[in-house]
Amino acid sequence: MKTKLLILLLLTLCSTAFADKNQSVVYVTGLVNRPGVFEFSEEMSAWDAIASAKGISRLGRPEFIIKRKKTDTSVETYHYDFTDLSKEKQIEKMKSIKLRPEDKIWLYDRETADSTGSEPVG
Repeated sequence: MKTKLLILLLLTLCSTAFADKNQSVVYVTGLVNRPGVFEFSEEMSAWDAIASAKGISRLGRPEFIIKRKKTDTSVETYHYDFTDLSKEKQIEKMKSIKLRPEDKIWLYDRETADSTGSEPVG
């Protein structure tokens, strides 16, 4: 499991290195099918970003963290857990979470987060 997390981390780092610095992006990593850096668009939601990463992996669940830079260079962290909701409600909730440029979304499971301490890149 640690090897998979390391591979995901390296893929995200590589994607970040090649992202156009003049382009607004969001980062999606963790238990998604294709982690990476994706072009930000106005009114982009958490659901849109996760869909850009080809959805939640079969090992994933609708639980994630969004890390957002504040103007003073500090970072705010928001935790969302929709595991107790129906699939329709999960989608509805994820669509209501609007993203900002440079947001980082990390989908994880508690066991992985607790055992490795891994966090999103950036």
